[in-house]
Amino acid sequence: MDEPKKDLGLSVPGQTPTDSSQGEIILSENGIVRHPQAVQNDALDPLNWSSFQKHTILAIVMALYFMFTYITTTTVPSFPALQEQYDLSAEEVNWTVAIPALGLALGPLFWSSFADIIGRRVIFICGTVVAMAASIGAALAPNYGGYMAARFFQGFGVSPAATVGLAILNDVFFEHQRGQKMGLWVLAIDLGLLVGPLIGGFIGLVSHTWIQWLCVILFGAILVAEIVFLPETLYPRNFMLAQEPAGDAVAVTDDEKALSVEGVGNMTSKKEVTRTKKLAFLNLKPVPALKHPQPWASLLRFLMMFKFLAVTITTMVFCYGWYWYILAVTTMFPVAYAQYSPQIQGLLFLGLIIGSLVSELFFSGALSDRIVLKAAKANNGIRTAESRLWLAYPAILLSSVGLILWGISVDRQYHWMLVLAYKWETL
Repeated sequence: MDEPKKDLGLSVPGQTPTDSSQGEIILSENGIVRHPQAVQNDALDPLNWSSFQKHTILAIVMALYFMFTYITTTTVPSFPALQEQYDLSAEEVNWTVAIPALGLALGPLFWSSFADIIGRRVIFICGTVVAMAASIGAALAPNYGGYMAARFFQGFGVSPAATVGLAILNDVFFEHQRGQKMGLWVLAIDLGLLVGPLIGGFIGLVSHTWIQWLCVILFGAILVAEIVFLPETLYPRNFMLAQEPAGDAVAVTDDEKALSVEGVGNMTSKKEVTRTKKLAFLNLKPVPALKHPQPWASLLRFLMMFKFLAVTITTMVFCYGWYWYILAVTTMFPVAYAQYSPQIQGLLFLGLIIGSLVSELFFSGALSDRIVLKAAKANNGIRTAESRLWLAYPAILLSSVGLILWGISVDRQYHWMLVLAYKWETL
């Protein structure tokens, strides 16, 4: 069945077209405007790819994002062995968790602009190669300095999973689908944090170096999947839409990375523009028909953010608070439960794992999409990002209650089953 269509005038549903040159835009099955608009009959447009291929790409992005935090916490059960091998204090061994986090923080400032120039695929592949090589270095490190350097580059290499991974999801999914997909994407990073110590505890039975060798194996598997199943998704949407016949044209997107309509008037025809699956196997040239940022653009944007204090303070408080309390809880397990073996300590993360699964699968992405849809119907079919904030309030309350109860259980040395129950409440 053909998709229902509507003219560009969106403020009043059902409005009669006033300018046919603007063409028609396609609505979703719920009567909400699809954004961005797909280029009709272009098999190279990521929005037109099959659902199977889109979800294969989602799985690859999730796998690398899982490793984003897995590498940070999987070594926690091996802290005693690391202290013994490198003659470290408790403070020094905690830095082995902080240093890959530094790589995770600095990496996107380097990788992101290049992903908007030469494409997402090659950046994903290069980052994975760096992370895999660094994991080998961590397994073979002869001293504390070498181990710390390898840990930094582990984080630096896997960091494209955050910003570039999110860009890939934006490339292949419509806006009204992104809540659910990003919920799964966030689930990957949550599980990486929590599954890391669980697996690390059991792999540590062999040796603490095998924790790193397992990372090498996982990165190797992801690298093969990227090479075989991950096509380029950076697409010159504005240029392609501008070449559509007047009768079939759709609204040009407002993507700031794309050329304006005026900027593509004298360029080659769309059939001659090399894009997505037609690009080189390892493309190292700027993707055609796009406005490319400078390599330092990501760093510049980060610094410019500090001009807007409200945005800066809110973002920093959220990111620092989320990452700090998760890592603070994680790194305190060997101290809080010193009477248990690393394997039992890893099993204590089951509460957080179950809570994260329940939250993301049933209350985060899918429920967020439903809330946004309901709000859009009451707003003349226009979606707003603020509609997704409603789920933050119960999350804040439940997380606070869960942390308080967990702290009390540790202080009063409650049975570990109560620890699991309390942590499940954090969802």
